[in-house]
Amino acid sequence: MLIEGLEVNSVIILDDEVNVKYEEVYTILEQLIYKEDFIETILESETRDIIDSFRDTGELNDFFDDQVLRNNITNAIKRYNPELIRSSISHIINYTEEFFNECSLNLAEEWCNCSDFNVIIMDYDFGGKYSGLEKLEELSLQNDKTYYIIMLSSHSTVQFQDKTYDMLDPEKKQALFRKCANHYNIQLMALLNYINKDDVYDKDVFIKEITRVFRELKSGKIMLDAIKTIKQLLNEGTNEAINQLLLSNTKTMKALFVDKVEVEGVSETTYLVDFSLALAKNIVYRNVEAMEEIHNQLQQVQGWPCEVWDYETDQHMRDLRRIQLLDESVNERYEPIMFGDVFELDIDGKITKAVLLSQVCDLVTRKLKKKDEFPNRNDSIGTLVLQNFISGEGNNYHKMRLGNEEIFWDVRKREIIPTDILDLCSLNDLGKASVPFDIKLERKFSWGRQYYTYIQRLIQPMIKDFTEYSNGRHYLRYKGSTLKMYKNSEKAYFSIRRVGRLDKEVTNHILNLYINIQTRVPLLLDPSKDLIDLKDMEVSFNGQPNDDLKVYYYEKNAYLDLKAFKEGILKVNKESGPLFYKGFREALESEVPPEYYLLNDHFEEKRLLSLSPPVNSVLSKIGVKVKIREMKVNISFQPEQAGGDKVAIGISQS
Repeated sequence: MLIEGLEVNSVIILDDEVNVKYEEVYTILEQLIYKEDFIETILESETRDIIDSFRDTGELNDFFDDQVLRNNITNAIKRYNPELIRSSISHIINYTEEFFNECSLNLAEEWCNCSDFNVIIMDYDFGGKYSGLEKLEELSLQNDKTYYIIMLSSHSTVQFQDKTYDMLDPEKKQALFRKCANHYNIQLMALLNYINKDDVYDKDVFIKEITRVFRELKSGKIMLDAIKTIKQLLNEGTNEAINQLLLSNTKTMKALFVDKVEVEGVSETTYLVDFSLALAKNIVYRNVEAMEEIHNQLQQVQGWPCEVWDYETDQHMRDLRRIQLLDESVNERYEPIMFGDVFELDIDGKITKAVLLSQVCDLVTRKLKKKDEFPNRNDSIGTLVLQNFISGEGNNYHKMRLGNEEIFWDVRKREIIPTDILDLCSLNDLGKASVPFDIKLERKFSWGRQYYTYIQRLIQPMIKDFTEYSNGRHYLRYKGSTLKMYKNSEKAYFSIRRVGRLDKEVTNHILNLYINIQTRVPLLLDPSKDLIDLKDMEVSFNGQPNDDLKVYYYEKNAYLDLKAFKEGILKVNKESGPLFYKGFREALESEVPPEYYLLNDHFEEKRLLSLSPPVNSVLSKIGVKVKIREMKVNISFQPEQAGGDKVAIGISQS
């Protein structure tokens, strides 16, 4: 069922030793075990002792019958110097034939066209000339088929692109194969896995190992099929969107661009790309049949018999989420500043991230009125919400992760910066807010005509003003804000850098939090409270559990029920208890202020005393020691520490 489900019909083994026979290996082993210095060098003492006995008796047939010993010696020699012995692959071929049963099995000593074979079992090390991984691109795989490639190696670690991978660690092993498949552009054609050669000498071990490998490959095929369907779905959606665009009248498209450029202040390129993406998205969602097929495939993914891997800590998934949430190529496109742009600001010597929350309609540059000669913005001041470096809770916080970086946006912390200064980040591909004095402005593909006109009129006066400053640091007053500016002979610059553009939905959520905080209706504080929730604490008296004494936990403090305390003391000692409690009460009345008592109509039958440090200090004077740990309280009476007063003497006489 496992092989049938993977549609395997042909197998090839690529190994430069496929024609080496058992007899050749035995001959080599027989020669080596009589070389004293060689055996002493590479074998462990226990194995050396066994070989000595074989040599003394001359019973080499018994030696070859001992499979475990033979494998130990073979592996030791291979680790020491693989060229001294060439391992036989005959038994691998036999076991593979049995495992694949009726599938045709082919052998090859050299690399060849493997496109006709579903399963490719290959040696990792080809005589030290090259590794199997280096030759993956020469397998001539076809795009419309799925191949299962299994590496055979005696190495437990593998090198690829100057990095070492532990092949016995399943996650690192799969990370290597994903990287290889991506590097050689075969990730949609081939699934890779690995078998250690130490596991192929025994038939039962080999069958168990190759079965495990193919279970993993089947799991991988389920996901691969789903991704292929998604790829096909996206391709069809994109092609259909392009076809629809090609049906459009050129004059109509030109009129549309002119209108959008004039009204929305965007470039033709930006608008057409966004328009095409919106078309493709909705066309994709119309393909219900393909969506259902993906659903059915992914349902199988949830049934995998495998360990659950924590996706939140998976590095690749974090990288994907960063790509999903943050557009980091805005600077390379010289994009005008926009809603959701993330900047790094130098605030009190600390680099702090800030997200621009000014509305899109306030940031686009256009002629605001028909009679306006030049384009402008509705709002010349940008509102930015800052990150907080300390985690917090509440409606003013939004926690998110960008790759490996955890960010806490705090909508109570904001910065107001003129948009003219932020515009400087659009002038270079590094996103730095700077004005080169020799700048020659050219319209970028992402700039609409309106923005190009606007930025030209903005930069020239800035250059004229900033060149008059001396070199060094200055505090610049600009449109109601004070900014730290640096100037040298080549440029003026600010400690502001754009790093990317945040996803619109996330930015909208942060904006909503910001608006809710800014527009809260001021209300009088409600002096009433809900029913006080008192939690019972576990009480011990003199180290023994006691259910009569009551202590409650409320708002991070412990409260002693004085009524229950009195009853408990009287129950412990009926004769001297009243005298002790009288002195106890007098001590509290004279030394404990009223604010240490908790009174409430909901529990008027109780009189609660806060067991805070000042109160505990008073209690210790009369011989009562209180120890609190988590939800446990131990109350002990130590008359010898009471200073000999009446209270202590009264109860100690019992």
